[in-house]
Amino acid sequence: MILRRALDLDSLNSKARILLGTLYAQQDQFAAAARQLERARYLDPTSPIILFHLAEIYRRLGKDHYALREYRSTLARLNHHPPDAVIDGVAVRWLHDTCQRHINSLTTKHC
Repeated sequence: MILRRALDLDSLNSKARILLGTLYAQQDQFAAAARQLERARYLDPTSPIILFHLAEIYRRLGKDHYALREYRSTLARLNHHPPDAVIDGVAVRWLHDTCQRHINSLTTKHC
């Protein structure tokens, strides 16, 4: 696999880790996806995209507390971007609205 080769050459490549985590998630391998995205977050802790993907994985794993933390962290990082901006191909407004919707859903679920 090309991503594995890229990581063999540069284990600090956060973009390869994001992509690998996303591929694992598409294959319903959520624990493996979480490991890759956690490593990507360590390498690039300011990326709202990484935090969002990690929140989505935690939510799929039923780790609601961790998902809430990552959704909130994503929102905090998005404050530095205008609502009409695009980050790594994702609209900031969509990211914000999606995070807020999941936060509301998860907090309602646990009340």
